Amino acid sequence: MHRVIGSFGVLFYNVTCVGRGEEFGSAGGRSDERYFDDGRGGGGGSGGYRDERDAGRDRYGGGSRSRYEDDYQRENRYDDGGHGGQRDGCVLMVYNLDPDRINCDRLFNIFCAYGNVTRIKVFVKKTGAAMVQMDCHEGALNAVKLLNGAPFMNGKDLQISFSRHETIEDRGLVGQLPDGTPAVSDYANSRNNRFLSPEQSRKNHMIIPTRVLHFFNAYGEITEGDIIKIFTSANAPEPARVVVFDKKGGPSSRATGLLEWQDEGLALTAMSLCNHALIHSASGQSFGFKLAFSQSLPKIPSGGSSGDGSSRMKSEGNERHDR
Repeated sequence: MHRVIGSFGVLFYNVTCVGRGEEFGSAGGRSDERYFDDGRGGGGGSGGYRDERDAGRDRYGGGSRSRYEDDYQRENRYDDGGHGGQRDGCVLMVYNLDPDRINCDRLFNIFCAYGNVTRIKVFVKKTGAAMVQMDCHEGALNAVKLLNGAPFMNGKDLQISFSRHETIEDRGLVGQLPDGTPAVSDYANSRNNRFLSPEQSRKNHMIIPTRVLHFFNAYGEITEGDIIKIFTSANAPEPARVVVFDKKGGPSSRATGLLEWQDEGLALTAMSLCNHALIHSASGQSFGFKLAFSQSLPKIPSGGSSGDGSSRMKSEGNERHDR
């Protein structure tokens, strides 16, 4: 079990969650949303859903109730909005989304910071809502605790609660979203999941959205202009400040640094739109630009910007994602 301590309390991510995505099946979904879950146990439809999880199948603690959930409830920090979903489940309902801008990948880009994501369905007819399936209850609970109520791209606060459904089931044809992407996507085998091994899990800090993002896995010679272009190309909010850390491994090492926005809503929107963006170095090498929330604030050292146009600072060693 991995323990992460921060200013927002103690979070746990059970290493038994690692690599469990294969249990949830293959791609699928259906555009008619016959099993739309309004978060209150409605929607129904067929498909063999049960109101309660079989305690004998509980894989994460030997009972129908997680001790992590008990910890949060004792702190009066848990609120499911009165929706009555599966409190030990892995499937989440997400509301207050911008139907013109959201898609499966953009939801994955923020939920992957809190656990491995197995499958996502964005509703076509019931606009502004989606289902996100994590690979274990702890990951789902982390997302509820840390993302619920966060301001997002349309100026509304995210509403996240547990669904009554145990899985997002394969229901045949997959509808399309306004941007032409599929309404259902599988991520069980995605290399962008960040909790695939105990070693990876130890490098992840799970905190509420902040106005600062740590970027990593960028090419070594990246400049402030290159970074700004990543966000403008995606019609994402531009960071107000860009700081690139001095590289420890020489010119060939990958670049990391900090990006700051005016508020956490802009930062969360930028993360949704640009996390895992494919970028290319001058030599043509490809990199998956990665983002994570940070509790650090960029500090510009005396002397100002370096000659390449980006503000550079020495890494203080408090960002652990540069793997």
